[in-house]
Amino acid sequence: MVSNGPHKTTDTKPIPSNVPNDYGHLGVPGSLNMPLNHKRSRRQEGRRRVPGWVKGGIAFGLAFAGFGVVLAVFAIILYPLYFRDLPSSQQAIWTNRWNTVGGYVGQDHLGDDIRDRIITPIPPDYNPYEGIGGGHSEDDVIASLTARAVETGAVQTQQAELNLTQTVQVFQLLPPEDQQATIAVYPEATQWMVMLSPEEGTALAETQAAQTATAQPTPSQTPGGGLEIGMVPTGDGQRTADAGLAAPQATPPATLTPTASPTRQPTPIPLPQSVFLGNNVRYDTQDWNNCGPTTMSMSLSYYGWSGNQSTAASWMKPNYEDKNVSPWQMVRFVNDQTPYNALYRIGGNVQLLRRLLAAGFPVIIEEGFQPAGEDWMGHYLLLVGYNNAEGHFLAYDSYLGSNQGAGYPHTYLQLDQHWKHFNRVFIVVYDSSRENDLRVALGDYVDPGYAYAQALETAQAEIAEDNNDKWAWFNYGSAFVALDDYEAAAYAYTQAFNLDLPWRMMWYQFGPYEAYFYSGNYNDVVSLANTTQSIVDDIEESYYWEGMAYAARGDTQAAIRHFNITLDYNPNFFPARDALQRIQNGTFSVAVVGQ
Repeated sequence: MVSNGPHKTTDTKPIPSNVPNDYGHLGVPGSLNMPLNHKRSRRQEGRRRVPGWVKGGIAFGLAFAGFGVVLAVFAIILYPLYFRDLPSSQQAIWTNRWNTVGGYVGQDHLGDDIRDRIITPIPPDYNPYEGIGGGHSEDDVIASLTARAVETGAVQTQQAELNLTQTVQVFQLLPPEDQQATIAVYPEATQWMVMLSPEEGTALAETQAAQTATAQPTPSQTPGGGLEIGMVPTGDGQRTADAGLAAPQATPPATLTPTASPTRQPTPIPLPQSVFLGNNVRYDTQDWNNCGPTTMSMSLSYYGWSGNQSTAASWMKPNYEDKNVSPWQMVRFVNDQTPYNALYRIGGNVQLLRRLLAAGFPVIIEEGFQPAGEDWMGHYLLLVGYNNAEGHFLAYDSYLGSNQGAGYPHTYLQLDQHWKHFNRVFIVVYDSSRENDLRVALGDYVDPGYAYAQALETAQAEIAEDNNDKWAWFNYGSAFVALDDYEAAAYAYTQAFNLDLPWRMMWYQFGPYEAYFYSGNYNDVVSLANTTQSIVDDIEESYYWEGMAYAARGDTQAAIRHFNITLDYNPNFFPARDALQRIQNGTFSVAVVGQ
């Protein structure tokens, strides 16, 4: 656990034990002020008594040693060049010879060490995370890998130029010993490479090239320029639906082919059989309708944060009756109001949750929740551990409790079924000093675009299995929204509405507003908003999107009125503030997709 507490300091640097305390009072080395009986005063007399043959032997020995030093210098310079040019089989022979020699002096892996130092294509001080902790740029490592690929024959041209996606394929083409040497020196930089076969590397390159050609939403970033956060509603809102609504009659698009498709699921990394992080978390029971701020305050306590749910709620939901705090608001609170960082992604999976927990990161998820005597609602959980033997996660639940500090068990299947209701969204809080660790744990999910595509593929597969799966249809729409394919999203949401979604759905997820708005269906936006407001009057997102629809239709006064209502409920809802400012300075405009 990272702590913010004070650290013991000292004003003076302690003197090492091997430095005499009276160092400042010692005589100057080589001083002529030396007693006559000092041993150096008799040195010339001693030399006169040394026989000539002894002197000759000493001179010969020194000359021989000097010659050996010269040979060693030449060997150090030339041997790596000679070794690199040897075939892999000959390199293995030399490695075994050095290992044999090393065995006599207690260095059983001497040959392996020498080989690794010679053939490693990436320098030991290489840091791939430019801008995080220094080091070389991404171009440097690509250039190094390109040079090594040409040298080993993996690429048959001296003019080879690689991009980032192709480094995966080149890595796979390198001789196994080169791959192992690279991994040994910097495993974090190559971990994702060794997960792929050459065929998967090619697929990755093709998919990423296609994604580059397709416009993606620009994700928000942490103030310090860290990991990308995810979707933030700057006119692109979030996601939500409502039951009891007349489903908008969207026309099916020509195709529901995904705008982008995920690459692949990472090869599972061996994980501990059980993990528990709850001992470092300060549990808290939520106040009324306050699970989001409470769960976030528990997560922050893991890193030493001294605030509580009231601190978090005062920024996330200034309106006490606000029924929802969205993931982007939770993340923005952490990044703007605390010394820590946070991100969120959609489309997660059970293995990813375990990987994050095993790396030492508690994980917040949002799930469908229906306590006894209540209808369906949304709820946040803080996952603090898992146990593979029992097949369950352990969660601190701000509503149900902490199970006396042991965490409430949720089986993997049970949790995934409820997590599915919110498109498998997850939030991770982290200290900046551990950003590299989080990158490794996230794997491909470092890229929000991968998460969007994974959510799309998962929903598509669930719809293929059950065409009446309302959660899958809704998630399908949300994934299309994230990928800016609003017509396909509108169609998917309409299918979900027709399958009887819970009546509280539009309290938590707002993707339908965005899909209908950007596909030009402003009447559907207003209808959804009015229906929600007739049920509950404290959902600022409904007023924001109704204001957006009025602004797009040219009804400036109605738009301003609704944006002001939004800001009255939550002054920190920056999309409404931005939209209001654009209307007032005459720069408001809407790009409608497909029209």
